[in-house]
Amino acid sequence: MAFSAATKLSGSLGTILYNSMLNSGCASQSQRSCGRANSFSSIGVKSAYWVAQRCLKERKIGSDPGSNSDNSKMKAIWKMVWETSGHILWDCNFAKEVWSGSKIKLPSLPGPVNEFLNVVWVLVEDCPNINWVIFAVTAWSFWNNRNTVTHGGRSKDMEGLIQSVASYVAEIKEVKITQSRGNSVSTHCWSPPKHGWYKVNTDGAVFKETGSCGIGVVIRNEKGQIMGALCRRLEVPLGALEVEAMAVEEGVHFARDLCLNQIVVESDSLGVVNSLCNPGMSQSSIRKVVEGTRLDLRCFEAWEVVHTRRGCNTAAHILARNAKFVNNSVIWVEDIPPMIVDQVINDVNCMVSNSV
Repeated sequence: MAFSAATKLSGSLGTILYNSMLNSGCASQSQRSCGRANSFSSIGVKSAYWVAQRCLKERKIGSDPGSNSDNSKMKAIWKMVWETSGHILWDCNFAKEVWSGSKIKLPSLPGPVNEFLNVVWVLVEDCPNINWVIFAVTAWSFWNNRNTVTHGGRSKDMEGLIQSVASYVAEIKEVKITQSRGNSVSTHCWSPPKHGWYKVNTDGAVFKETGSCGIGVVIRNEKGQIMGALCRRLEVPLGALEVEAMAVEEGVHFARDLCLNQIVVESDSLGVVNSLCNPGMSQSSIRKVVEGTRLDLRCFEAWEVVHTRRGCNTAAHILARNAKFVNNSVIWVEDIPPMIVDQVINDVNCMVSNSV
């Protein structure tokens, strides 16, 4: 919305005048056609005068283009010519009432203001701590309200305009809060292993409708490069804990087959991680799988098993869900599975940004 306000405030006086005349029916058909094809940012006071005289003549307001047979009409048109952004947004009584009713304290400026930008520069120097969001939205609302009236709509009263400003400001704040929440979530992303180590991310998925489950494994080095990835479908109706335990077992087997020496296994299943770190605490349904996995881990020079957030394990999760569409298994070695390309890129970007 701030960009829209800036765009509207940058419009020329000639454009305002001509649009007003188009709306009131003053301009001829040829002028209307010309208005669609050309920009009127170059229209000055002299050219505006001749346009005004011509439209008055066409409407038979006066027989002589230079006469003052209808001074009220000429005054109305010249008012449009000389109406400045400073008057519209600051000096007119309506603007003064709205500014006084706003939640920001503004200084009183001596004399009329020609350009509203002059007000902005004064505020930058004298009131740098004002609420610029409310200020910008209020200025935009003045201009938008004027355009609405110019094009045949109804003007808002002071209370209506102040309420609309408050509504827009609240919407902007909500957007900022949402973005802030999104940024805070994005900080929980995949993190690289220690130098010389490899990270094995594993995840499982249950497909109740088909009585099957899926396993996803992604192995990366400290630079985020893919060493290997695996997507496997198991035609057995396992529960969530059981398939997560089998995913870790499969990941350890895969890392061994790739001849990796130092690995850190990550799973978003806290129950499986606790069982591997404390075998005596493992549940009976996964005890045998846990015992076998711990035996397999002895093949490595060094290993760790840690719990991670779901947001840090997204690549493996995607592969586990994708297992629903494969026959048995698919394996990639030093290649990125197409379904996780975007996620791997995001993980690397997040890794780089967090290291800065």
